[in-house]
Amino acid sequence: MTNPDFESGLTGWTTLGDVSAQPGSYGIQPASGTLQAAMTTDNNTLASVTHLAVASASSIEQFLGLTPGSLTGAGNGTAIDGSAFKQTISAQAGQTLTFSYDFATDERKPDPNNDFGFLSVVPAASTGNQANVSTLGSGQSWLSAVNAGTAVPVTLASPAQLSEFRNPDPATTGYHSFSYTFGASGNFVVGFGVVDVGDNLATSGLMVDNLSLSAVPEPKNWALLAGLGLGTWAAVRRLRKPLNFFQAT
Repeated sequence: MTNPDFESGLTGWTTLGDVSAQPGSYGIQPASGTLQAAMTTDNNTLASVTHLAVASASSIEQFLGLTPGSLTGAGNGTAIDGSAFKQTISAQAGQTLTFSYDFATDERKPDPNNDFGFLSVVPAASTGNQANVSTLGSGQSWLSAVNAGTAVPVTLASPAQLSEFRNPDPATTGYHSFSYTFGASGNFVVGFGVVDVGDNLATSGLMVDNLSLSAVPEPKNWALLAGLGLGTWAAVRRLRKPLNFFQAT
């Protein structure tokens, strides 16, 4: 994997929409090091990290190699638009991809339509088949973090563009760790994204940092994992416990 901690900016990664590498002065501190990948769902607001046009949900699906409708199917409403970035990596069955993520939003009320961030993993040789989309945060998980007192405010001294993420509640879930175990060996398109759901009236964002790929497991250890059912593919897997993520309603 190239540049897994974004300390070289976005070198090695391909982007679509409003995506850039941001330091802590952005108002949200990286999980480690000095830079983090950041993306938003709206290039016209002050929260934009590049002011490059965001992409439609269908364009994001095509960019990541997902079948049409995958993002709407992963959420709880129609995915509208957003941003994404990706890299093709090689992995062996049983290896685990681990990373940190933080979800932020300026939506404040629980709603059936929740913006969300996500991880996608698609076999490079057969895009659209056996794709795995895991949601990383939503407006509902953000609200759970607020109610639990674990939501994190952006830095008050941050640039004016983060004003959307300062009022009236702490705007981010804070950084959390997520792991994905590969169920087969090969080359995979690993993608991250954030999308508006239902409408594009609010701005949401996803920060990603500190990726790592575990060592190749010994054959006997992987056989044990597979026997326990930990190496199987899931068509769509959602995170159900409260997350320190940035997700909107």
